[in-house]
Amino acid sequence: MLPLLVFALLTGEIRAHVIVRSDKPLKRFVPQVAFGAGLDGHEHGDIASIFTPNNIEAMQSVGLKSLSYRLRTELGIEAWHWNPEGRWSDSKRNQGYWISSRKVSKPIEVSFGYSLPRRGSTFDQANNRGYSRIDDGDLSTFWKSNPYLDQRFTGEPNAKHPQWIVIDFGKSQKINAAKIRWGTPYAVRYRFEYWDGAPRVDEVDPPSGDWKPFPTGSRTNGQGGVETLALAARPVGAEYVRIWLDESSNTAPLGSKDVRDRLGFAIRELGVGRFDKKGRFQDLVIHRKDSRQTELVASSTDPWHRASDRDRDVEQPGFDLIERSGLTSHLPMLIPVPVLFGVPEDAANELAWLKARGYPVRGVEMGEEPDGQMTLPEDYAALYLQVADRLRAVQPGVTLGGPCFQTTQHEFRDWPDPHGQPWLRRFFAYLKSRNRSQDLGFFSFEWYPFDDVAADPVPQLLSHDELFSKTMDRLMAQGLTHDIPWMITEYGYSAFAGPSEVEMPGAILNADIVGRFLTLGGDTSFLYGYEPGEVIKEKTGAWGNLMDLQGDPSGGAPTRLCTYYSAWLLTHAWCGDQAKPHELCETNVLQDKKPWVDAYSVIRPDGRLGIMLLNRNPKANARVDLELPLAMRSRPGVLYQYGSRQYEWKRDGANGRAIRSLPPSRVQIKDPTLFSLPPYSLTVLVVGG
Repeated sequence: MLPLLVFALLTGEIRAHVIVRSDKPLKRFVPQVAFGAGLDGHEHGDIASIFTPNNIEAMQSVGLKSLSYRLRTELGIEAWHWNPEGRWSDSKRNQGYWISSRKVSKPIEVSFGYSLPRRGSTFDQANNRGYSRIDDGDLSTFWKSNPYLDQRFTGEPNAKHPQWIVIDFGKSQKINAAKIRWGTPYAVRYRFEYWDGAPRVDEVDPPSGDWKPFPTGSRTNGQGGVETLALAARPVGAEYVRIWLDESSNTAPLGSKDVRDRLGFAIRELGVGRFDKKGRFQDLVIHRKDSRQTELVASSTDPWHRASDRDRDVEQPGFDLIERSGLTSHLPMLIPVPVLFGVPEDAANELAWLKARGYPVRGVEMGEEPDGQMTLPEDYAALYLQVADRLRAVQPGVTLGGPCFQTTQHEFRDWPDPHGQPWLRRFFAYLKSRNRSQDLGFFSFEWYPFDDVAADPVPQLLSHDELFSKTMDRLMAQGLTHDIPWMITEYGYSAFAGPSEVEMPGAILNADIVGRFLTLGGDTSFLYGYEPGEVIKEKTGAWGNLMDLQGDPSGGAPTRLCTYYSAWLLTHAWCGDQAKPHELCETNVLQDKKPWVDAYSVIRPDGRLGIMLLNRNPKANARVDLELPLAMRSRPGVLYQYGSRQYEWKRDGANGRAIRSLPPSRVQIKDPTLFSLPPYSLTVLVVGG
């Protein structure tokens, strides 16, 4: 027999020496708790077409037991009526602040999103169908900040929660003037600033520079109405301009009886530009009612809305529909409550309703993606604690957590803190300052590591382990500890659609995310794309989607994709009885040059050893020399393999589909210490028993 190295050189295979140490378990976990999937909101009519018997059966068959309920409305700057029955604060006009009913009445099959007519930001994290009311050109509309950030609700001075608006011109402009058409309440004390430094780029963290006040851009005696301001004697070059709002007039519109109407700040239209030679104001802000307006970002938005603001294209699955479907596997579900765009009493009613229905709750995730909404950590924390107080009044022992970061690869994607402190450290510091650190019962984030889905996936796959490890190290340096569970409440290849998500790179990465997260000390990971979907095209021009199952338009059984079988291998092959503890073993991979092969091992409750191996090389086999614990070396094994022989995706635009989709192969092997991994493949070896 040829030595392994010589054999590999002659055949063109890569080689890897994998060492499994069962004497050093890294972590104990229960698969039905550690592995889960997320259910999200969809567009009009999708809920009914998704939750069909064929689709539910296919979803259940993958073996992911735990569920995380995702809140699409929070991403879209919308209010969520989780129960269609409820009451308005202004019931005569069907408007105001909505509180869903905690009374158990009709089954909730579908719930709905409502656009916020006082929206401040141009873009959101959902479909971007909305726009800012600050530069929509309509004087009958206005932005208003969230009243729950006022001292009446936070219990602390308003100086700790100033509000702001950032104008992004897209390129440097010469600026020395501004024009504000105030709403009610208006700002008494405020100032205009410009960004002096490098342009803000999402991938550069943090941007270098600082906010500087315009020489004559501050006011301490604002009177409301229409104000035209000279910001500087000479125009200043600036790409980003910010108005910082310090003190409110605390005045309410005529006839208002709701205290929330007079808290915060309101602006009808905001113009920034320069004076011409004749002293006339020239506005550089583009005012229009769509996303082509000049981009604005607001610190917060008032959750006030009307019955007429229902968004027909945003539906969330109803709690009764989910429970009846059987997808919860009779396990407690991780539920969300709105924080940024909701009312604390509404969140309390949601928990009370679930309790009355007898639906168990694993925990409550507080809002979704505050970093994506450019929310300051102090503002998010203040809202978090208000909602927490209401929830604990309903169920004192309920587990609360968050912040459900949109990303953890970069810090807060807006502007750095004046003291250089990152978002998470500031959040922890706020909770500690209020003696409320115990109210964070778990830490949650989303993991979509690669934005560029048009790029070659090979370098991305090779970089993933180091990227993930460095990210978690950085978060721990900011104060995150293992005193609370870590949860990835959504994961997948990318937040953008692309072909890698429906081809083998997506399947390989998903398995790697789960194995690496457990190795790093993580507790639960929830796969995104659980429901049957369809390929879509986003800004990259490439077709794809995060989905395990490709839906059948005629209502038949959906097609199982490679990401389905990636999850299936975790639940049906790598692990044994999902309800019993497994031990994650230390597993080392020795290989030359690039880290093509990765491996994760578990001791199953049946005493057998499960080893999951990934080959990231798209062209070459990987010859594996496996060094097992002594007790396992003479045992036979079962080898599951999944690669190009089982799966092939045809790229065909909107008609892209799997032209071959077979289950993993399964063979008995007598010698489990030497075998090959096909190119771009997933392998699970089960030894012993």
